[in-house]
Amino acid sequence: MNIIGVDDKYEKILWCAMRYALGRRTYLTIEVIDYIKKVLPALSLDTLMMMQQDIENQHDFGDELYEMRWMMLYGNIVTEIQKKYAGKRKEQP
Repeated sequence: MNIIGVDDKYEKILWCAMRYALGRRTYLTIEVIDYIKKVLPALSLDTLMMMQQDIENQHDFGDELYEMRWMMLYGNIVTEIQKKYAGKRKEQP
């Protein structure tokens, strides 16, 4: 997927979409999760960490299907954070 214009505003809108979808039981939830998974490598460390925290603080994900999908996204987010931290460590002298 080619993403044009990934900037602070794009990330904020994506984060808002995720927060809106958390806990909802609609097709939109799956659409948001699937889209976020596709763009994770393009997101900043700050945005990824906010997403991680929001998922950790969520108490109701809906039924089992939605909870499973959110947990899969959570795992992808954690993995992406680890990659970005590893890259930052390599950059430091």
